[in-house]
Formats: sequence, C-alpha cells, structure tokens
Amino acid sequence: CGSVTLGKTVDRSILGCLNDIIYQIKFFVAAHPERQEGTLDVGKLTLQLNRNPWVKAQYPFAIDAMQELMRQRLNWDGTFDR
Repeated sequence: CGSVTLGKTVDRSILGCLNDIIYQIKFFVAAHPERQEGTLDVGKLTLQLNRNPWVKAQYPFAIDAMQELMRQRLNWDGTFDR
C-alpha cells in the first residue's frame, strides 16, 4: 500500500456505512465457529463483507465497485493469472 490520505466525508451517511460495517464484522466474527479454534479466515470474512449491499452507493456491492475501478484505471480484463 502506498500513502494514505484522510479527509472529510461528503455527508454523514458515509460514517453510517462504516459503523454498519463494524457491526457486521463483530457479528460475523462472533458467528464463525473457527473463532474458537483461532483459525478465522479473514479472506472469507472480507468476501462476505464485499457481498453485503450498500443502500446509497452507485454499485450495490463493494466488490462490483472495485472491479469497475480496476477495469477503468488498470485496464483489467476481469481475470486473474494463476
């Protein structure tokens, strides 16, 4: 990761979105049986969060917005090299 820039939000709904994500993370972590074993997969948790709908966003799912940005800015063709 490069540099990080902090700034004010356009409106308070962004803060509400972030608070909702925090709530969802707490719920997902508490609900996963792997938590007791100490083997919680953060990748799976991230995938779940990326598939939760956002009400006020142009794209209803965060993963769709990220894929569109990758297409536009990185000329991504939608595939990953293995």
